[in-house]
Amino acid sequence: MSRLVFEEVAPEEEVRRRAAEAPRPGEADRIRARQRRAVAIWLFVMAALVALVAAVGAATRLAEAGLSIVEWAPIKGILPPFSEAAWLAEFEKYKLIPQFTESDQMMTLAEFKGIYWWEWAHRLVGRLLGVVFFIPFVFFAVKKWIPAGYMGRILLFGALGAFQGVLGWWMVSSGLEGSDRVRVAPYRLMAHLGLAALLFMFMLWTALSLLRPAHELLAARRGRSKGLMAFAGATLTLLSLQVLAGALVAGLQAGWQYSDWPMMGGSFFPAEGASISPFWRNFFEDAATTQFLHRMLAYCFIGMAVVFWMRARRAGHAEIRRRANWVLGLTLTQVLIGVTILTHGMPFWLSVGHQVFAFALMGAFVWAKHEVAYPREEKIARA
Repeated sequence: MSRLVFEEVAPEEEVRRRAAEAPRPGEADRIRARQRRAVAIWLFVMAALVALVAAVGAATRLAEAGLSIVEWAPIKGILPPFSEAAWLAEFEKYKLIPQFTESDQMMTLAEFKGIYWWEWAHRLVGRLLGVVFFIPFVFFAVKKWIPAGYMGRILLFGALGAFQGVLGWWMVSSGLEGSDRVRVAPYRLMAHLGLAALLFMFMLWTALSLLRPAHELLAARRGRSKGLMAFAGATLTLLSLQVLAGALVAGLQAGWQYSDWPMMGGSFFPAEGASISPFWRNFFEDAATTQFLHRMLAYCFIGMAVVFWMRARRAGHAEIRRRANWVLGLTLTQVLIGVTILTHGMPFWLSVGHQVFAFALMGAFVWAKHEVAYPREEKIARA
């Protein structure tokens, strides 16, 4: 067919260039998937850093080092003391607080340096978490890689992370006030660890969601088992309460009070328990009662974890079964570590490992619950 007289004909090179630049079928989806994956990896790294901050915090607490830095200097405090004069100045500040005057009066400068480094490392990893959040966030926001519906959630992560720093200082300041407190307030320690656990789980859940396309999640949601989903939610809630109870045990140093198991001082319920009035305060302020509560919650969680595993084993979806196996395995490992700690006098590194495994167990359960919520196959667990 002949062309119109005035029809503009593109050169052959231009035709080839336009064909090369034209998006291939499905290319836009592949680009979005790569962007979602990049944001997910970033969130996985931040969740791992939250767990690392908690682990270093556990070591700091066990070393009784949390009050060694008596000032909150977010910028100036990045650098530790370098000269002998600077170390002496920090030591003199520490000598003014109740922890030194009541229990550490014989401490030497060398011993002070030992506890100082733990608290400095704890704060440094917290600052690193802030940097790892801020710089990639700016990049992803400018590049518009953050998927629709996730910006508000990620901003919330940043706000809660900043608040965690404030909460940490609020916790430390409780050990600097008054004349009769030689450690931080257990309530504040519980709040500090609880927020870390909440951030860790929500970051992990969001990262897992970003690894899959939005339309796939929507389709998978329709095939979830409501019964197994509800039971997984209840079990994860119980695990969260157990972590909070563990924070109270740590804050009250209740782990050192009874070293026998399964009894406590030869009895099911310790004779020294429930000694505070009104009664409800014993669950938060009495060392014997908090250790008893921690044990009972552990037994309840073990039972629910086993039931979850048994129900997941009935699933037609193999991925749910695999993740349930991880949950059960980590649960039994955590129990073994907890009993060993009690019966062997709270060894330092094993006690730190107990908190590390707590976060590993939370991560495994979030992973399992996410698969229950968004199964990849149509055949799922029978409720």
